[in-house]
Amino acid sequence: MKYCQIKILSVLFAASLMGCGKKVVPSESSPKLEDPTAAAPAQPSAISQKEEPDNAESGERQRTLLELKQKHPELVLSPDLVAPVAELLKRELEGLHPSDSEFVTRLTTLWNENLDRLSVEDLKSSSDTKVANGTLLPTEFANKNPVDLSQDTPEAILKGVSYVAAVGREEMLVNLAEERMDALPPSSIDLKVFGILDSAIGEIGPPRKVSPFEKWVPLAKARNPLYRLLALRAARHSTSLAAADLSPEDPTYNRIDGTAKLSFYLGFFDEKDPAILAETVSAVATVPTPEARQAIEKFKATQQERGNASLVETATGALRTQELITRSSR
Repeated sequence: MKYCQIKILSVLFAASLMGCGKKVVPSESSPKLEDPTAAAPAQPSAISQKEEPDNAESGERQRTLLELKQKHPELVLSPDLVAPVAELLKRELEGLHPSDSEFVTRLTTLWNENLDRLSVEDLKSSSDTKVANGTLLPTEFANKNPVDLSQDTPEAILKGVSYVAAVGREEMLVNLAEERMDALPPSSIDLKVFGILDSAIGEIGPPRKVSPFEKWVPLAKARNPLYRLLALRAARHSTSLAAADLSPEDPTYNRIDGTAKLSFYLGFFDEKDPAILAETVSAVATVPTPEARQAIEKFKATQQERGNASLVETATGALRTQELITRSSR
C-alpha cells in the first residue's frame, strides 16, 4: 500500500503526514478543494516543481479527493480553514512512517491530551437506570453533532488523530475506544468519542482490507453500550482472518468473511436497545448462509410476538437483503 495515496482529512496533504518523503507545500494559487476535479495544468501545483509526482500519482490524488468529497463533503474545505489541525498533525508526525512506534506514541499522546481537554457533562438520559448501567444507549445518541475541522478545538484534533490512525495504523482505533469502553454512566465525552471513532471506521476495510475483524471482538463486551455498537459497526468495515487473502471481488468473499463473523453478530441479539438490535439484524443480513437467514427469521418471529413493529419491519427488509446477497455469492 502506498501511504502517499491514503486519505487523511482531505486537505491535510497525506504525503507529508504519512512520511512518504515528499515535502508538500500549499501554493497560494492552488485550486480550492471545493472543486477537486479542477484542471491542474493552468495553475501551479500544490507540490513543488522539483518534486512533481508522476501522472499516475497525481491522477490518484485527484480521484481520492473526488471520492472524499462525495463521501465526506464536510471535510473538503480550503486549506486555510483546516490549518490548525493540519499543521499540528504535520508537525507532530514529521519524518515518521505509520510503521514507526513513535508514530503511535505521538498520536496516542495527542489523543489523550485532547481527551482530557473535553468538558464532562452528565447526560439527562442517564437518570434512567437502564442507561446508567449500560443496558440501553443514551437517548442523546441520536443527536448528531458534527465536528468543525476549521476550528482549533479538542474535538477537531481528536477527529484528525482518528482519521490518521484509520488510514495509517487502524488497530489504534480499537485501543482508543478501549480507554473508555467500561465507563458508566455514559457521558458527553463518550458521545463525542463515539461520533469521532464512528466516522473514522468508515475509512477502513475493503478494498484495502487493513483492519482485522478479530481485533474488534473484545470491544463487544464493553460495559458502555456506545462502544459495543462501535464494535458492531467496525466489524462490517473490517476483514476476518479467514478472508484475509481474498479479494472483495472474489464471489466467495462475502460467504467466507461473513461466516467467520456470524457468531459475533448473533451475540448482539442479546442486546435490549432497539437501535443496536436493528443494526444487528442488518449486519446478519450480509452473511449469505442458511444459518444467518434462520437467525433473522427467528428474530422476526420474536419481535412479532413482542409487538415491536419497527424491528419486524427491519427484519423483513433484512431477509430481502440476505436473499440478494446469497444469490450473488453463489
